[in-house]
Amino acid sequence: MPLDPSCAGLTSSPHELTYGVRDVILYALGIGAKADELDYLYEARGPRVYPTFGVCPVMPPVMACLDKTGGDFAMVVHGGQSIRAHRSIPAKGTMTTTANSLIQPGRITNAGNGFPASQSDTHRQK
Repeated sequence: MPLDPSCAGLTSSPHELTYGVRDVILYALGIGAKADELDYLYEARGPRVYPTFGVCPVMPPVMACLDKTGGDFAMVVHGGQSIRAHRSIPAKGTMTTTANSLIQPGRITNAGNGFPASQSDTHRQK
């Protein structure tokens, strides 16, 4: 199915991810945290949250935009991702994310944004 250029500028509906201490500890283990990084693995020492945890809620809204553009996920090439952390991510809370479809020469690009872009508006600690 060809890409639908009329979807340029499409914004997904907001997606919320509510997470807790267990989720951030499992994330730390999943990305390879070691025993000497107990601040990320042990509840009594935090836990601290890796800043890259902020990319977790992006996939559902990006997939929603991709579906609307007619894109094929099997043909997607991940060009990169970045995070700008203005403060530490709390060990539990809710992240809200949206995605936008953008036009680049000859293709539609999905860009996720939200947490932590406007952290004061989109993050509620639980």
